[in-house]
Amino acid sequence: VFRLDVTIPEDLVEEVGRVYGYDRVPPTLPGRRHDRWTPLEPSVDRRLDVARDVLAGAGFTETWNPALVSGKRLEDLRISAHAMRVMNALSDDMDTLRTSLLPSLVDAAALNRDRGRLDVRLYEIAEAYLARVGEKNGEQPEEPLRLAALASAGASAAESGAAFYRLKSVLDETIGSLSAPPCTYQRAAAQLFHPGRCAAVVMDGRQLGYVGELHPSVTAAAKLDGRYVAFEVDVEPLLAAARIPRAQPLPRFPAVERDLAVVVEETVAAGAILASIKESAGDLLEVARAFDEYRGAQVSEGHKSIAFTLTFRSPERTLTDAEVDKVMSEIKLGLEKRHRARFRE
Repeated sequence: VFRLDVTIPEDLVEEVGRVYGYDRVPPTLPGRRHDRWTPLEPSVDRRLDVARDVLAGAGFTETWNPALVSGKRLEDLRISAHAMRVMNALSDDMDTLRTSLLPSLVDAAALNRDRGRLDVRLYEIAEAYLARVGEKNGEQPEEPLRLAALASAGASAAESGAAFYRLKSVLDETIGSLSAPPCTYQRAAAQLFHPGRCAAVVMDGRQLGYVGELHPSVTAAAKLDGRYVAFEVDVEPLLAAARIPRAQPLPRFPAVERDLAVVVEETVAAGAILASIKESAGDLLEVARAFDEYRGAQVSEGHKSIAFTLTFRSPERTLTDAEVDKVMSEIKLGLEKRHRARFRE
C-alpha cells in the first residue's frame, strides 16, 4: 500500500511503535554511544558568513553572476590561458567557463552605471574554472573558490590611492574575520591590474591573489568612466589556515609608545620595513603600524619618509625608558643594515 505520509525512516519507526504499542516500550534515557563527541564542521558557506558581514558593513553588495562568459572577451583581457570552452554553447557570450570573477564584477558595475548608480561597491564569492596543466579530454578543471571585490575609486590618482588603501583595509578585516593569519603585500604585476598599482596578497609565503587598481583597458572595454580598485583571492587556503581565536587576559602593566620616522629609497616597501622592525624588536613589541608617508623638501629626491607608531609592553613588569631605548637602538641598527635607512627627528 502506498502511503503519502511515509517518506523518511522515522515514519516507519513510528508505524512500528504504533502497531506494537507505545505502552509496551519501556521508557529509557538515551545512552552515550561515544565517550567523546566530535562537533559537526560548519559548511564552507556558513564559515564565510562572517566575511559577508564584514563586506556588508563596509558598504559592499553581494552579486551572483553566471559561470559562463564570452571566450573572446577573456582573450581580449589576456586571461584565457587556462580557459575551458563548452561544447554546443547556446551563444557566443556564454561559451567559456570563467577564469576570474573580476570581469563579471566589471559587467555588474556597468549595469549599475546604466541605471544611474556610479558609486559602486560589489563583491562575489564563487568558483573560477581553470584547465589543468596537460589536461586530457574529459578531465575536470580545477575549481578554486574565490572572493573578489570591486569599488569605484574616483577620477584622479590621489582618489584612487585613497580607495586602494580603503579596499586593502577591508580585505585585511575580511581575512581577520576568518581567523586566518594576517597577509602581507608585495609589489607585483598581474593581468587586469594597472602596472605599478598592484600588489600580491601573500600568506605564509603562498600567493593568494592580487589587489590594486584595474587596468584602464579593462574598464574602458565596459565603457566605465573613472578608476576602479579591486581584489581577487583564493578562499580555501584562508579557511585551511584558520585557527580558533583564544581569549587573552587584559594587560596588567602600562604600554610605552614611540614614533619612528624612517627615510628609505622609493623602492623599499613599508611592509618590508615593518617586518624588519618586528624581527629586531623581539617580544617586547606589542603593535607596530605605519601612519604617515612623506615626500618633500625635508627628504632627498628618490627617497620617502614613513612614520611608524611602536607600542611596547611587558606582561611581567613596567618597562623603563632605558629598556625601550635599547630596543629602539636595535631596531634602528637593523633598519640601517637591511634598508640603508636614515631617521628623522
